Amino acid sequence: MNRRLRVAALLAVLAAGTAGGQPAFDVGEIPEGTGTLHGRLLRSDGTHGADLEVSLVAFQPSGTQGMGETRSGPDGSFRFEGIATDPQIAYFVVATGGGVRHSERVSFAEGENAVAVELQITETSPHMQRARRGGGFLRIESGCNSLRVAETHEFENPTGAVLFVSQAERSKYEPLLDILLPEGAGPVTAPLGVLPTGFERDGRALRFWGPLYPGKHPLQYSYPLDPGTARWEFPTGAGELRVTVESAGTTVGATGLRPAPPDEIGGGEQQTLLAGPFAPGEALPLSLEPAATPGRDNVRQAQLWLDIDDAALVVDEQIRFEAPESGTAGPVLCWALPDGASDLRFSREAFSLGLSRDPSGTLEVMGPMSPGEHGISVRYRLPAGDRVDFARRFGNAVPLLTVAVADTGVLVETTRLHRRRPVRSGGRSYLRLEGFQIAADEEVGFTFSRLPAARALPLPATAGFAIAAAAGILLYLGAPLRRPAAAPEGTDSHSEKLTAERRAIYAAIGDLDDDFDTDKLTGEDHARLRSNLKAQAVRLLAAERSRPTTPASANPAARCSDCGEVPPDRARFCPRCGTRLSART
Repeated sequence: MNRRLRVAALLAVLAAGTAGGQPAFDVGEIPEGTGTLHGRLLRSDGTHGADLEVSLVAFQPSGTQGMGETRSGPDGSFRFEGIATDPQIAYFVVATGGGVRHSERVSFAEGENAVAVELQITETSPHMQRARRGGGFLRIESGCNSLRVAETHEFENPTGAVLFVSQAERSKYEPLLDILLPEGAGPVTAPLGVLPTGFERDGRALRFWGPLYPGKHPLQYSYPLDPGTARWEFPTGAGELRVTVESAGTTVGATGLRPAPPDEIGGGEQQTLLAGPFAPGEALPLSLEPAATPGRDNVRQAQLWLDIDDAALVVDEQIRFEAPESGTAGPVLCWALPDGASDLRFSREAFSLGLSRDPSGTLEVMGPMSPGEHGISVRYRLPAGDRVDFARRFGNAVPLLTVAVADTGVLVETTRLHRRRPVRSGGRSYLRLEGFQIAADEEVGFTFSRLPAARALPLPATAGFAIAAAAGILLYLGAPLRRPAAAPEGTDSHSEKLTAERRAIYAAIGDLDDDFDTDKLTGEDHARLRSNLKAQAVRLLAAERSRPTTPASANPAARCSDCGEVPPDRARFCPRCGTRLSART
């Protein structure tokens, strides 16, 4: 089991035992510091918990988790050194014995560098009949492509032992929970992403063999289900079930159901019915008709950040969407992923909104949730090679689509989007494309191919070519200023040449800026060349303004004595320099 799954499994234990938790996204090492956490494992009979697996899980204020592992010594002792002493970090010591995990929460006080903990390893018992069965909940809501069923069954363990039946002994005892799920029920998942070790599924049969820790605990799980007639069967019986329909428009039909006061979820009343209790072998048949397909016009903007290498195309998607004012249950966002997407990652913001993936691969955010604009970020990988054809259908109308492609020597071809000026982010350059009013289910296609690698020149030669090219440009553009003045008859054509050359310099400055944005020029070369071109443009502009605006045959007496400008008739001041004009003949 990899580190993320191990942490998720530990979190499931913490939620069922002494503390709650949240799903793990990024799992790293224990944060480093000067602290020491040490302790001892003791069994219920007073003996030491020797040679047992001990894990330390750290929950940091940033939301990331870290994990370290060791084993207890012959006297049950364990030790974690060089860890952070921040009082805001919550540490959980988790020991595994007999297939059951036991945990204890601990943290450092302000200024404290050492913490000791004594963790009790409670004995286990396979006698599930000691548990007391409570009521249950059956919550039904419409998903993006199917119904979603969430079940909760309440149990109480009045003993001081942990009720658990190991794999080797399950033929001798009855499970704590034994249910035949409806035909077509999809994969069963737990709220923290990993089912406890005692869950077992065989076709329709779903059984739970513990662990059930002392006290009262709800057992929660969910699965997708196709609409139509569904039938739940209880081989060992079940308590009273409260059936709640959480999506507006979803209907439930069955005989023998009793009305109950409606539940209030997200400020709206939900349809609630009662069924059971059920004797061993009884069943609950329901007829389920989902609500209409949710609207697909609440997406406001989508951004795609693409990074392609020899092995994979990595896609980061950021979606902004609007939640309705009503705050009702049901799908708020349905976001389809491309075929072949793997290694899916969610941002912490996406987790906080309850983002999940249904069996069809569609990402869905379920209500109720606060009205207004929300955002999620997801990352996935697609296989890549020398040429990659990437087609994206969102299933939603997207008013504004922005795509940024890491400039790693790839050629991007697309017909739907138009190009914008490159951007820099995180020290990297990105080619940018943009499109408006992408229709629902419209395909936006891209083709990525490798540009041929240029043969590298020695550094002195590269610098020499750059300097020679810059000097040639300056010599060419400065030639008009070094030529003798043209004859008066050519004044207009010469002014046009000066204007054309100045505009050419402006274009050269723009090309320099683009080369700098895409890392083709160093900052020093860019500043030097840009300064030279800018000075040349200023000189050309001054030369343009100094040219006479009328033919040389004009009456010299009519010119301004200071700047040579030919003012209009009857003007008393020069329109160019403002000098007062003398009276004209």
